[in-house]
Amino acid sequence: MHTNTLYSAAVLVRRWLILLLLLLVLLFLGACSTGPGAGTVGPTTGTARAMTLYRSPDCSCCHLWADIARDAGWTVATVDVIDLASFKADHGIPADAASCHTAVIGEYVVEGHVPMAALDRLLAERPNIDGIGLPGMPARSPGMGGVREGSFEVLALQDGEVRPFGSY
Repeated sequence: MHTNTLYSAAVLVRRWLILLLLLLVLLFLGACSTGPGAGTVGPTTGTARAMTLYRSPDCSCCHLWADIARDAGWTVATVDVIDLASFKADHGIPADAASCHTAVIGEYVVEGHVPMAALDRLLAERPNIDGIGLPGMPARSPGMGGVREGSFEVLALQDGEVRPFGSY
């Protein structure tokens, strides 16, 4: 009788250990998930907020815009590009809309120091455009330093043409 009690206790302990192990494996797999929706989730999109920022290695302000994007919940990978003009041309960014860096977010390009609110609108509305941009390097725009005064006119980019997208 004593042997049966020890045997029953051993079986019970083994079952609990197997159950615990399965639970730990499931928790680990959930934490490592990289499928759709993993990572930081946007407020209205329900999708991961990740971008790749292409910049000149000589630029001193692009990392500041990337920091603002990170603070807004974006995952930002940066890539230094030596011939940024060719990169922009290959991505359909007209010369009059060019700035110091280009971000790629899914199928969209984001040119320059675009305010985060414009990115949120772009992803919420998903318009049929190539992307958006803030030409040049406007003083006091996100990442350019200084106290913001007034709004910035962000452009919609489509097939090498520009049109207004909004004031931010």
